[in-house]
Amino acid sequence: MTRGLRGITLFLALLAGCATSSGGGAGTSSRFKQADQKFPPPNNEFSDEFERGFVQNMNTHHQAGGMAATSGNMDQARAEWATEAQALADFSDKFSSSDWSVSFRYNAAKYFLYARQEAKAVEQAEKLLLNPDANDTSRAMAAKLAYGATNGLANAKVQAGQLEALRLPLWDQRKNTPLAPRTPPGEWRRIVDYADTYVKLAASDPDNKKAPNERFLPSTPSQISLSAAQVEFAFDNMEDARGRFARNFEAWPGEIDLGAVKLYLSTFQAQKDMPGYEAALPRLKAQVADSVAKATEPKAKESLAKVMEQLTLLDVEAGYNQAKRLLEAGQFAQAGTAFEAFATANPANPNVSLALYQAAIAYEKAAQLDKSAAVREQLMSRFPDTKEAESAQLMLAAQRAKQGKGEEAIKLYRSFLGKYPDSAMRCGAVFNLGRELDQSRKATDAAAIYTTFGTDARCAKEDPNAAANVLFRAGELFEKSGKRAEAKKAYQACADLAGVTDTVWKVNQAEARKRAKR
Repeated sequence: MTRGLRGITLFLALLAGCATSSGGGAGTSSRFKQADQKFPPPNNEFSDEFERGFVQNMNTHHQAGGMAATSGNMDQARAEWATEAQALADFSDKFSSSDWSVSFRYNAAKYFLYARQEAKAVEQAEKLLLNPDANDTSRAMAAKLAYGATNGLANAKVQAGQLEALRLPLWDQRKNTPLAPRTPPGEWRRIVDYADTYVKLAASDPDNKKAPNERFLPSTPSQISLSAAQVEFAFDNMEDARGRFARNFEAWPGEIDLGAVKLYLSTFQAQKDMPGYEAALPRLKAQVADSVAKATEPKAKESLAKVMEQLTLLDVEAGYNQAKRLLEAGQFAQAGTAFEAFATANPANPNVSLALYQAAIAYEKAAQLDKSAAVREQLMSRFPDTKEAESAQLMLAAQRAKQGKGEEAIKLYRSFLGKYPDSAMRCGAVFNLGRELDQSRKATDAAAIYTTFGTDARCAKEDPNAAANVLFRAGELFEKSGKRAEAKKAYQACADLAGVTDTVWKVNQAEARKRAKR
């Protein structure tokens, strides 16, 4: 979750009496006091007796509110601020040509916010945004106040069950829930609008030149910009959200946020745009790497380093997934190359053995058997204790047998049985070894292996028909070699075998029984 929207805290420091410099703007008369004017003003600022009386009355409530807040009586403080805010609003409505109408309008909004009357605060900020006498500084301050107050309204309505909560699940957390883009409802839409207005004016906001603990509202322009992207993301407007995240990263590269990065990348996944996702990763990595190099504050540097670490992991994962997609698409040679490249570039990654395994399969499907064999030999050498190496050795043995390299196949099968005596694939290896020995005309060796397979309880249970087959064949081979005792044992084992279903092998079982007695 990024900073700036969820759980936003309006740190309403008591800024009464805090002086700031006034600013002018193009298109406004310099006589109007703007939102950054020192407030409250002294009575001698006013020549009109009515205005002096108004200011004196307003100051009475202002001071009473400050004193109540200092003594811990916040209910009384808010009541005084609400009275003060209403007076300021009424003055600005009645005397819009007054030099102080802009300043008073802003402070009406601010003190309504202090009083926790957010709706009235937003109303006053809106009027200020539409006031042609307000300069960019005043509009920036009003937009930020409206944004903060609307956040407060949104949170209150969510708690009251009047507005749906903002949810930001990453794509893998959505469990393939289809997208349903829609316009954000109520306050969420207004938060986006105020955030957009503020970001355009943020350079004119004097608050941004202060330390965070001295600001009226602590959110930075980057955080406010991100909050609008989050709202659009929450309501499945992925393209809009993606553009907002990207613009945020460009505008404030030193504040790139890990949560925002994850949401940004999730917009590609949500639209099943994996090429876009994979293209975005190196761009972001380069951007963050540059920001890490330029960062001077330890906290900022540490935060960016964490983003870089996550992006590196995601980039690695993307490389592997790209190779998988090539394999699934039938682009076997390209997939093999991609898997090998992944293994070379990420030697410490836990998926290297799997990548090599997949590369060998891809090359074999591409009929590049020498490459396939070389990758399997590499896998067996580098990762002998992995399941991938175990399977790769059997596959290489089968591949060698298919190529007519029987001696190599026999050697690989024997090696497999020596290295992996408890393998779940042991029975298959024994069967294949016997068959390869048989085809190589090593009769007694083949018969011995066949007997091992057929008399192994696990192997016989897995495939009784195959067991009957090889035991009968073992009896024949022993008999032809003059090993009558071994032949009898093989025939008898075949005859005694349970679970045979194949009609041919049932007949052969009967024949084996006769031969065993002979």
